[in-house]
Amino acid sequence: YDKNSEFNHKIAKEILAVLILRGEHGVLNNKYDLSYAQKLLEDAFASGEGSGSAAFLLLQFYDVEDGLNKNTFKLLESAATKPWMSHFYGGDNLQSEVSVAVARAYLKGDGVEKDLKKYFEFLSVAERKGDKKAVCLIGEALLVGVGVEKNLPKAEAYLKHAENQGCRKATLLLKRLNWEKQLNQVYEEFRYIPPPKRMNLVYAHKELAFTRSERSTKEAITHFGKNTSFGQPGTSYQSLGNITFGSDGTTYTKIGKTTIGSNGVNYNSVGNFTFGSDGTSYTSIGRLTFGSGGSMCRTYGHNTYC
Repeated sequence: YDKNSEFNHKIAKEILAVLILRGEHGVLNNKYDLSYAQKLLEDAFASGEGSGSAAFLLLQFYDVEDGLNKNTFKLLESAATKPWMSHFYGGDNLQSEVSVAVARAYLKGDGVEKDLKKYFEFLSVAERKGDKKAVCLIGEALLVGVGVEKNLPKAEAYLKHAENQGCRKATLLLKRLNWEKQLNQVYEEFRYIPPPKRMNLVYAHKELAFTRSERSTKEAITHFGKNTSFGQPGTSYQSLGNITFGSDGTTYTKIGKTTIGSNGVNYNSVGNFTFGSDGTSYTSIGRLTFGSGGSMCRTYGHNTYC
């Protein structure tokens, strides 16, 4: 190996460097020290197209705990994409782990410009090589839509596979996925579409007509600046500072998280929940508001439909 390395044989240089690093056959001595091994690997990596295993070994000479730079990222990506020499037993497993590391670097922008598509591509490479972590991360990417179009059925398949492989994170992500599926069902059930032109319901400020699956008419609430107009009830409200005046003579005063009504009904807000002194409660989830009495409202821009 020593003789061949002098004739610029990159495979011989890499294998001699491995023998030095492993300390096999008493190779590690004054002549063949770690700095000599590093030089051999640099020469082997620079010659021709280099090899992934040489790039991986070179990484061991750099401190990457605090992050990658342009040069160390180049080595990491080469270790993930270039072929490894056959003397590396279990090289496929190591290369799959390196592919996950490259994916995370693209996700965080560590040593390279952030690229979410590359993140998903390298996860896919690692998954094809049998990396278990990549299966879970692909499922998460499909669930959230990172570097790939969001796809709940595919995400569920990957996460269930990852869960069967012992990934705890996959179990938590499956719970989130099931919650999102339920929420999508709620959205679908309460999805509003424009009614046929024959319907002509005139509300306070302009014509608004909405149906629920073209079967039943829903009440609409329209917001114009500080003025709020309700559909069928006909009551309107105007807000001035912390006080809201209703056209039916009621007023509401907001003090901190508590709203005091002149009709004796008070409301207290805690996070996404609002509790009324009359026993009613309201829960807000995104654009949806659920009332304890069975009502549900959804907001589109300035309009709220119940």
